[in-house]
Amino acid sequence: MIRSCNKETPKRILLTLAATLCLFSTDCKDSSRHNKRGVDHLEKGEYDQAIVEFTKSLEVKPRVAEVHLRRGLAYDAKREYNKAISDYTKAIEINPRDADVYFYRADCYYEKGLYDLAVSDYTEAIKLNPPAADAYYNRGLVYHVKGEYNKAISDYSKTIELSPKDAYAYLARGNTYEDRGEFKEAIADYTRSIELDPNYAEAYNNRGWLYYQSSEYDRAIADFTKTIERDPNLHKAFFNRGLAYTQKGLNTLATVDFTTGINANPKSALAYLKRGLAYVRKGQLDRAISDFDKVVELDPRCAGAYYNRGKVYAEIGEYDLAISSYTKAIEIDPNSAISYFNRGISYFEMGQYNRAISDFSEAIKIKPEDVDAYVNRGLAHLRKLELDQAIMDCNSAIALNPKCAESYCNRAVAYRYKGDYDKAWEDVHKAQSLGTEINPEFLQELCEVSGREQ
Repeated sequence: MIRSCNKETPKRILLTLAATLCLFSTDCKDSSRHNKRGVDHLEKGEYDQAIVEFTKSLEVKPRVAEVHLRRGLAYDAKREYNKAISDYTKAIEINPRDADVYFYRADCYYEKGLYDLAVSDYTEAIKLNPPAADAYYNRGLVYHVKGEYNKAISDYSKTIELSPKDAYAYLARGNTYEDRGEFKEAIADYTRSIELDPNYAEAYNNRGWLYYQSSEYDRAIADFTKTIERDPNLHKAFFNRGLAYTQKGLNTLATVDFTTGINANPKSALAYLKRGLAYVRKGQLDRAISDFDKVVELDPRCAGAYYNRGKVYAEIGEYDLAISSYTKAIEIDPNSAISYFNRGISYFEMGQYNRAISDFSEAIKIKPEDVDAYVNRGLAHLRKLELDQAIMDCNSAIALNPKCAESYCNRAVAYRYKGDYDKAWEDVHKAQSLGTEINPEFLQELCEVSGREQ
């Protein structure tokens, strides 16, 4: 939410009006009376009644800028931004020198997503009242939303120059530095914001997130904990701390934090997904599947949930269910090499080697440098006794990784069945030199068919 100059109780403006509405004609007295009633309602938050009274005042005297301003504030508070803008515009036509009206109209433009118009009005407010720190701040927010980070930082810096103890301005400038990838500067601003307001929960949370991004997980956890101590209702801090706990392998603590986040926001698919992954790491696979089910219920287009559910099903040997989940993940994200790869493994485990080969081939198309995909496709060809294709895949894997011992082993088997015993022995010795133990039964068989010792 954009920061404003105390919209709901604009006492400074009301005091000015009280000094200017001391009029003597009957019409003016009626207009003044309705205006005063409107002001009373506005201060109490009774916006509908305020609008009625300001409208009656304007029916008597239609060209009173201050009354248009007040009715605009009432509409603004009701989020009826078009009507508010209309009143602010009328007030500006009557009195184009009032910086506050430009400020309030800019706020409405911001809420409507009309950022260029908002910038124009904030700029006019600054021209009319150069020390307007809030106008610089709000214009900075708009520049930030527009992705014009340099201009945003310039405006936040001006805000800080005019109001050096403004913790919000430091936070906002820190957010902009963060979005610009300048983490060091962002952390410095978040730290200064905390120094100015030690209870500023959002500043701790944002600094903690940058520590997390920088893999400083202990610092991140400390900041998220301080966030929660200061504002237990800032539920994203529980989620963020859960992520940090996960990175440190503290999965039990992570699940507790994710659960707290879920209780606060039961519609958070991401929280269920992260808790499900934590359950996987804890070996609580039934709970993990339940969480992944909840994710796809909340977000049927979450490919990650289908993929991870597929992995769990595969781990417990439910290959049909694994294949179904991987297939759904591929439908959502057809460029997911890992989904093709893992579905290929499930097909392989079920003895469906043609389908496995097809999936490993798709994985290779998407990610040609994937050594494991060549290894697995080669093994599937080997199971089908397609020896030349198996050897070609072993060659490709070895070309990508000359220390891929498994490919030397598989190629040795292929050469043995082709009757090329010398090459088979070469690959056996190469695999052994890489520290791999060769199946004793295969070695015995190779000795017998080749007529030689190891």
